[in-house]
Amino acid sequence: AAFGQSATPPLSGNWVDSQGNRLQVSETNDVVSLTSRGWSFETSAKHYKADLAMSGMRSGNEFTAVQASTIGTWVLKGRLAPNGSVRATLQVTGEEPFEFILVRDEERVERRLPATAERIVVRPARASIPIGRWIPVSVSVANADGTMIAPVQPVFVELSSQGGTPIPHRVRVTPDYPRAPAGIKAESAEVTLKATSPGLPTITLQAWGCVDSAVTALRMSTRRSDGVADGRDALPLIVKFVDANGAPSHNRARPKSLDWTITGALRRPVAQRDGVIADEPVGPDECVSVQEIVSDRPGKAVVTARFASLQEEITLHFHAPLSAAAVLWALFGGLLGGIASAVQNYRSASRWKTRRWAASIFTALVGALAMFLGWHYGLLSAWPNAPNGLGLALLAGMIGGWAGSRVLASFADSVLATDKKKAATAA
Repeated sequence: AAFGQSATPPLSGNWVDSQGNRLQVSETNDVVSLTSRGWSFETSAKHYKADLAMSGMRSGNEFTAVQASTIGTWVLKGRLAPNGSVRATLQVTGEEPFEFILVRDEERVERRLPATAERIVVRPARASIPIGRWIPVSVSVANADGTMIAPVQPVFVELSSQGGTPIPHRVRVTPDYPRAPAGIKAESAEVTLKATSPGLPTITLQAWGCVDSAVTALRMSTRRSDGVADGRDALPLIVKFVDANGAPSHNRARPKSLDWTITGALRRPVAQRDGVIADEPVGPDECVSVQEIVSDRPGKAVVTARFASLQEEITLHFHAPLSAAAVLWALFGGLLGGIASAVQNYRSASRWKTRRWAASIFTALVGALAMFLGWHYGLLSAWPNAPNGLGLALLAGMIGGWAGSRVLASFADSVLATDKKKAATAA
């Protein structure tokens, strides 16, 4: 949640931290009071629970609150970030500092039906940031199709990083707070954030740290260049603004606008003119543009990005969706093609034994599948407007089945003829 344009935004209100604790903050002049009933924090080794009743002073965008306890003084230090969150550190006597993120308590309105968590979802506020600064991140859980849910029981997610520092290292997603706030500090040009939780697949998020230099080139890449032309399968496209040393650069804090040219089988939801799209400018302190490319037509697509006099292009490939129904129709066509081949060669087929019939049907099905897949992945990619559908799958299967059966028949007849000739010679 943003605070607006005030230089010293107010702290008063309800907040939630990275482990789903609710905290109430009140502020009078420069005096800050913070309370939380049943505040708990769990590390991988220990679990702490206490009622917080802290107070202290604020100076600009920083504040310090303290609380006396039977084991010593607890100290909470917080710093407001430009995006409105607070990076907080709680020092408990005799323990390592607890680091976490506080955000305005607005997620409670986002009610979700409780369900079993099957996936971890990590969403960064942006893809790149100047080295030494933080990228806000939200951590949640989802069901199998990716829809965010409120977990039936709290889910702990461990965060680790290469090229950066996560805060905190452990978050808790709860039924009341399905989005746990976190952050990652960029300490190098390439940053990875790994999220793990027992029983859930591990996910890895990539981010970039920007240097302050002039942009001299564009670098375009994708983690996957082949997709399904169903209008939903998105290929990730990454465009980096780099300097003379190849390091991602934010161009000395200047906005950067990319122009795109698309040719081939590509369609994007933000498409404007014929094959040309224009995205929002990349922020003055960002150095990477991340896109998701989809297509509803099979074939090859060439994507070109331009910035000033620089340009870079990449080739993507989309193939037609492959359905179980189409495969079954192709196999059925293969069976019909094999039967047609047997009828064509009726005199010979009438004397076939069971194993010969089984071999003939098998080769017909293999031929049908080979013909259908060749047409599906070959012809449709080269000729996107080629006829498609179950009828074509049946036809391709019949042709492949007939051809497969004929190949076996020709081979068998050749072998039998050779055996008969050898037998006659031996006699």
